[in-house]
Amino acid sequence: MPSISTLLWDSPRNPYLAVGIPLLIGGATSYAVNGTKPNGLRNTGTSTWWYNSLKAPKGEVSSEAHAYAWPALYAAAGFGSYLIAQNLDVPGAYGSINPAARATAIDALNLYWIAIGLNTAWSPLFFGLRQPALAAVDLLALSGVIGALTVKAHSLPTIHNIPTSLFFVPYLCWVSYSTYLSAGYWWNNYGPGKRI
Repeated sequence: MPSISTLLWDSPRNPYLAVGIPLLIGGATSYAVNGTKPNGLRNTGTSTWWYNSLKAPKGEVSSEAHAYAWPALYAAAGFGSYLIAQNLDVPGAYGSINPAARATAIDALNLYWIAIGLNTAWSPLFFGLRQPALAAVDLLALSGVIGALTVKAHSLPTIHNIPTSLFFVPYLCWVSYSTYLSAGYWWNNYGPGKRI
């Protein structure tokens, strides 16, 4: 029976699994925690009522923007993981596998799955537990992991002349923005900026 780490390293070798798994995880978590429908429109319920009662930070975009951005980012990051996985078997000298590229790819895939785990934790922290501060800390850690992943992916040989790191830069930018939003929700509603 294959180990968990082997499954996590091997699933991105298939482009459909590489893109589909993060989309499935993100969609399932969002739906389970806050009732987001596949089209991004929210169901009515306690999470919606609570969220709508919060004072939003400046620069918040519409729920629809989030509904389109996250699937696109998950798909891009998933395809980036597919490109990383292609480096698991890059030929080295005398037809053997390049051990340096393989080790870097394994490190990058480990960071990728840590990022998926941290990203998955955000919805339960923010909507389930209603803890914007913890959600912001989660996203801050996620930003660090995606930053390290981007650097690690950039050091890999390009596949099909595509720098793998390009697929993680938008993800890093959006997560950094989301960190600001989560911290802003905490500040405006629970922290020193709490409305009277």
